[in-house]
Amino acid sequence: MSKKSSEKLSDAEALETIARYEKNEIIFLKVCVYSFIIGIPALIIGMIVESGVVAGIGSVLFVGGFVCVYLKGKMRSNAESLVTNQLQDFYNTELQRAFGPCQHNKDMDINKTLIKKLRPVAESWNECNEWRFYEGCYQETRFSVKNVELSEVTKDGDGGDNRSPRFTGAVLRCKDVCDPALNIALWRNGTDSNSDLTDPAVFRQCFSAHTADGQPADDLVTPQLRELIRKIVSFSGKYTVNSLIFRSGEVVMAIGGYSFGHGLPSGSESLTDFDMIRRRFTDSLYPVCKLIDILQENTD
Repeated sequence: MSKKSSEKLSDAEALETIARYEKNEIIFLKVCVYSFIIGIPALIIGMIVESGVVAGIGSVLFVGGFVCVYLKGKMRSNAESLVTNQLQDFYNTELQRAFGPCQHNKDMDINKTLIKKLRPVAESWNECNEWRFYEGCYQETRFSVKNVELSEVTKDGDGGDNRSPRFTGAVLRCKDVCDPALNIALWRNGTDSNSDLTDPAVFRQCFSAHTADGQPADDLVTPQLRELIRKIVSFSGKYTVNSLIFRSGEVVMAIGGYSFGHGLPSGSESLTDFDMIRRRFTDSLYPVCKLIDILQENTD
């Protein structure tokens, strides 16, 4: 690695490099499309007329198309990595300003065992990817949060992997924000939860209540708990409250569709607008603050 590549770039240099990655990404996409458009018909025609040359050309173009798909993804990955590295100091500063230095206490860990107990989804999963863990303090409430992706990975007939996404979101864990006597798990049933959750019948349609050992416990759901869940769900909006565990004053919840500490645009949006990425990053911290505010209200 050269001395220049090992040093942090200026924003101008980083933006120039990202723009180059994005330009190459577009080129590989175009080459990929043309390779498939020309290669697939050529391969079929070559097989029909029994022309090895035509079929060979089609095969090369077809394989080249997949190579370009890989290279396109590589360009995007390189650009995202560069953005993350370039803005890492900003990310760390914003996180510490909002929540203090990141801690790593065992009682605030978010691991696979906890996620299984939380049961963000009813479907089975066997792969768990976790990233952006942070343990801090907001309004005197200790909390930890981690982004989580769950998938079911199976083998296909050729020995390859088939990956079926099950859950993408975040797990939030808060200490001392509910009645210590409250020990109950709530699992979303997959039905629309935009109705009046203070109605016991509606609540049972949207969430099922269980004890620590998984036994049904709908009779333990109080009006106060239904009101709390209503507030959480109402705030979540574009996110999905998949599950919650209340135990010994602690609350753990799975929030589908939410990404903590993430400012990168999705899809093919440009990565050259650092100001927009910074805004999106700071905006992604707000839901944690609001959810803790709602939980704290429950203790009043």
